[in-house]
This record gives sequence, structure tokens and C-alpha cells, in this order.
Amino acid sequence: LPKIARGSLYKRVLQEREKDASRGQTQIVNATIKEIQILERSSNRIAANVKLNYQDKRYNSSGEIISETLIPSLKVKYVLGRNKGLWQLVDYISGG
Repeated sequence: LPKIARGSLYKRVLQEREKDASRGQTQIVNATIKEIQILERSSNRIAANVKLNYQDKRYNSSGEIISETLIPSLKVKYVLGRNKGLWQLVDYISGG
């Protein structure tokens, strides 16, 4: 993950997983891309609107599902940037 996402996004994911672990919870996320529309493209930046099938499940320490989210058509705007020849996820805006 640190190779494909900028530091701030990577740290956010680590903090979320640490919070889950402190509660004895795990989360499984499944997402499938349905559609991609490129909004902007340059030598150092790409912005795209993406439609996803999205589902997540949160489990307690006994393996029981304690919450579930299903969004059959989630819209997310992704922004990728290139720095030192490496493309990375810079930001994303859910619902965008």
C-alpha cells in the first residue's frame, strides 16, 4: 500500500486498522470497478470518476458480522499523481 498511495492516505488506513484491532474487530472490503471516466490527464496527474460495486463487512473477535454496507453503484473520484516516476493515489472523494 505505501507504494501505491501517498503517505497521508497510507497513514489513514493504518490508523483505521489500529482502531479496529483495539476493538477486536476486522473489516473486509470488496469493490469491483463498473465504469471509469477520465476527467483530466497530464504527464503528472490523472483524475477519474469511477463507479464501483462496493461491499464491506465488519466482524467481531468471534467472527460474527456486526455491520455490513452494500452500495451497488458507488461513485468515487480518484486523483493520481506522479512523483519521481512513480504513480500514486493522491486523493479520493466518495460520491464525487
